[in-house]
Amino acid sequence: MFSFNRNKERLQASHALMRIVDLTTPNLATVESDRAARRHNRSLPVLVAPWDGQHAVTDGATVAITKDFSDNGLSIILAAPCGPTAVALGYWLPGDASPRFFLGETRQSVELGGGFWQVGVRVHEALTCARTFNLLEPLAEQLRTSPACSAEPAGTHSGSSHPA
Repeated sequence: MFSFNRNKERLQASHALMRIVDLTTPNLATVESDRAARRHNRSLPVLVAPWDGQHAVTDGATVAITKDFSDNGLSIILAAPCGPTAVALGYWLPGDASPRFFLGETRQSVELGGGFWQVGVRVHEALTCARTFNLLEPLAEQLRTSPACSAEPAGTHSGSSHPA
């Protein structure tokens, strides 16, 4: 049965995914393909937690890396295969005060080699429930960029003078 509410949730999720694309920088030049939906390559850490129909299952949560985004989903790289299942996804972008959560369904799982799998996820809705935030926000903390991280080699810092 068609649901106007379900379509509205998917449209809101699509806008939220494209907002993540707009706020981040591509890794490579966009490659043209015959796909119906345009892909945007982005590598971001993402929290992945199984969804039991009512809430996220934190015991099964893991962190993955995104490969690319489209307007209705994304592909992620995991260290284990993932069968068709509902999942909660979480992102914490630099500068954001809190993480963003989505509900999706895994569509395919392809072995890449070296113990890694590419998993396609179709996103159904942006999750805004306070209970979901309370369950997943502590786990999403590990997605935050540490202010102590820098591009400088270990043992050096800006403005230091090195002996000649």
